[in-house]
Amino acid sequence: MADSIQNKRTQQTYLRQIQQEKTLRKREILTAQKDDIKSVRDYYADQNKQLETDSAAAINHITDESRQIAAAQKLERAERAEAETEQKRVDRETIAAARSQSSQQAATPSDSV
Repeated sequence: MADSIQNKRTQQTYLRQIQQEKTLRKREILTAQKDDIKSVRDYYADQNKQLETDSAAAINHITDESRQIAAAQKLERAERAEAETEQKRVDRETIAAARSQSSQQAATPSDSV
């Protein structure tokens, strides 16, 4: 009978030890999983920050390029308008000179008699 009680205690001790080891192993696995999840979150947070930085840089580049193009087009339009204004001025002067010359010829008497 003492043997069966001793056997029972040994089994209980063995089972308790196994349960403690199992509990410890579960905690270790849970801790490892939490660490893995944290590292994955950190990795993707870093990737997201990098993506935002790259996107902002691309947007700034596009914006700057658009501004440069707009400025060049504005300058081109201004130069074209200035050239057209100058051409109109030259045309008016030419017409005025032609009218002046024609009115001077009409004012002078003809020498043919």
